[in-house]
Amino acid sequence: MKRLLIFGGSGFLGREIIKIACKQYHVISVSRHGQPKEVEEWMSEIQWEKGDVFQTETWCHLLKEVDVVIDAVGLLIENPKKGMTYERFNIEPARITARKAQEMKVPHFVYISANQFTTLFLKRYFHSKAVAETLVLSYFPKALLVRPSFMYGKNRKLTTTQAKLIRLAKKVPLLSQPIKKLQPQNVEEVAQAIVIKIQEMTEKT
Repeated sequence: MKRLLIFGGSGFLGREIIKIACKQYHVISVSRHGQPKEVEEWMSEIQWEKGDVFQTETWCHLLKEVDVVIDAVGLLIENPKKGMTYERFNIEPARITARKAQEMKVPHFVYISANQFTTLFLKRYFHSKAVAETLVLSYFPKALLVRPSFMYGKNRKLTTTQAKLIRLAKKVPLLSQPIKKLQPQNVEEVAQAIVIKIQEMTEKT
């Protein structure tokens, strides 16, 4: 069974990716907390590891014989006072994980980026994702770059309501133009599509 290592597996999309991927891959999820406190049946299939993405010595040994590394780490809203900046949580993890994966000769790399659906707000967020993409490609020219739009799902009920409001807003002429590129996507469907692409990648190696 091929091995897949993911950073950010406890996030909204990351969680769905590993839930689907564990049916076909040996999945290693690296995060500061390791295994989640809640218990679901599928979680027993995952190799949960504690590790800090900024401290490579806590996880680089796990890259041995790994076929795919996924960077699903991301910060949507900055809080500079708490040290939570796009540079630190969007750009730096991409640099670190891609560099280490290349050094350890991991065949494939997947980066979860973002679709720039508007120029009215979140400019720094979208810019940070673009910078991270460039860094990833410098290490893995054939990396899979995933650019999801706004995602919704049952695990975050508020997102489902927000998706409905977005669809309604797109029907209002004055509101539709600024968000014309914003297409709500079901997080489970996005995760499924990512796993299918990973399958296509790994079948060739």
